[in-house]
Formats: sequence, C-alpha cells, structure tokens
Amino acid sequence: MSFEQILVKFLYSHKTVTLEGIGTITINGTIPDADFINKNKNIPVEGVEFSYNSHAVTDEAFIDFFAKERKKIKPLALSDIESQLSLAKQLLNIGNPFEIYGIGYIVKQSSGNYILNPGYYINIDTLSGNESTTLKERVDLTEKKSILEEPMLNSKNNKRVNSKGLILTLLVIIILAGLVWVAWPFITNKLGGIQQLPPQTEVIPDSPTQSTVDSQQKVNTPVPVNNNDTNSVYNWKAIFRSVNGKEEAVKRQKLYSANSSVKLETADSVNFIFYAEVAGKYSDTNRIKDSVKKFFARPVTLQKIQ
Repeated sequence: MSFEQILVKFLYSHKTVTLEGIGTITINGTIPDADFINKNKNIPVEGVEFSYNSHAVTDEAFIDFFAKERKKIKPLALSDIESQLSLAKQLLNIGNPFEIYGIGYIVKQSSGNYILNPGYYINIDTLSGNESTTLKERVDLTEKKSILEEPMLNSKNNKRVNSKGLILTLLVIIILAGLVWVAWPFITNKLGGIQQLPPQTEVIPDSPTQSTVDSQQKVNTPVPVNNNDTNSVYNWKAIFRSVNGKEEAVKRQKLYSANSSVKLETADSVNFIFYAEVAGKYSDTNRIKDSVKKFFARPVTLQKIQ
C-alpha cells in the first residue's frame, strides 16, 4: 500500500490523525461500510475537520500502524513517514494539492496556511498495493513545470510568436499559389509548343511513350496543399480531466486555483473539461501529451484550437 492508502485506512478506523508540519485531520461523521460505498458511488466525506499546525508532531499510534502495515521496525517506519510528509509539503509549496484519495485535498493558501477540501469515500477493503503515482514521482513531475511553460504553455509572448509563425506560413502558401496561377498558362503554352516541333531525322513513334504521358501527368496535376503542416506550430487544448455537474466542477476548480495555466470550459453547463493551453507541431503531439500527463498525473487528450 502507498503512504496515502495507509493513512486513509488508519483515519477510517481511528477517526483522527496528526501529521508532522501539516496538522490534524478528524472525521466526525460515520464511515459508510464497503457495500454501501460500492453501490453508491462518489459519496462525499462528511464531518471532516482540519486544523493546520506547522509545529505538529506525527501521532505515535499512526507510526505504529504504519510500521505494522509496512512490516518495518518503528525507526524505519518513522523515517519513511517523515520522507513522505516532506514530499507532500514540497508538492504544496510548488502550488499543487496534496491529494489523499478517500479523504480530500490539502491545498496551500496565499497566506501560507493549509486547508482541506473534502473528497469522496473509498472502499479500503479493495485497496491495491499497486501505486498509480507515488508522491516522489508527483513532485518530480511538477518541478518540470518549466518544460510546459517554455516554450509550450501559451503565455502572452508565446501567443505572439505562434501567431507570427502561422501568419508567415499562410503568406508563403498564398504567394506560392499565386505564382502557380500566374505561370500556369505560360507553362501549358510552352508544353504545346514543344509538342508542335517538326520531327527530327530519327524515327518518332506515332503515339506518345509511357514516359511522355507520365511527364505530362506530373506537370498537369496540381500539388495538394497540406493543411496539417507538420512543421507549423499550432495551439492545442490539453484536456486532462472531465467532470459532470457544475458543483463537482467548482470543487475541482479550487484544487487548481494556484495554477493559472489550468482553464475550465463547458459547452452545455453539464459536462465540464479542465485543460491547459499548449503549443506545438503535429509531429510533437505525443511528446506534448506525455509532458502534460506527467505534470497532472492524468491521461490527456489534445484538441486543436481553431
């Protein structure tokens, strides 16, 4: 089990836990049983309270519980807990929420204090030992924020550069098309003049050879324009989360309030998407999706911005 899973398991049975440098989490409500959670999905955690305390010390009971779950001696278990809490605080300090599945999300306010937004109950009986993303991975991926912001995230400067690139590409295509349009009659007349030349002393077959036909087809066939130029830079919506309902969208939006690059959008006031605007070539779409997926630790879909 991951650190967060052990923490949730302890909290569900003991109703309260204190974490070093973070504070105390308490659940006053009744914890639903496993069958009720399975039948009724997305049950909000009720009666959860959080008290921020930067000088808090981790509960002895939780250290003992963690040591038993990890099958480690107490000093090693304490070292692991301190390491995980240090990573959690790093995550909070760089503007990302510390998400505890089954409890909620701890976020850092502009004042420096932590607050907890309740989440949804989970069935601890089905917790798996497979960790989707460890705290260490989440911190490392978040610290790569500059990869997304420069040059991929659509800052004002990047928008200006990308717009210039698109305009320049369109101008080149228009100029080339104009040149072909103007020169086409001269090309066809020239070809006709060549065909009307008197025969030479050597024997010329009555019908044109296959190579002559192929040559004429190549000249008379217009070159298609590729609208999806792999060398041009386009703007994309990197969609990493979809939710149903305005209430759920507002809850999720609070988690990303510290990250100005995250945007919320809806087309029908029922289905909402969270995305970040990125810029890149068609040939770089896989790299863009991988970068955003690592940053938000969620699958990503790219949608071209018209």
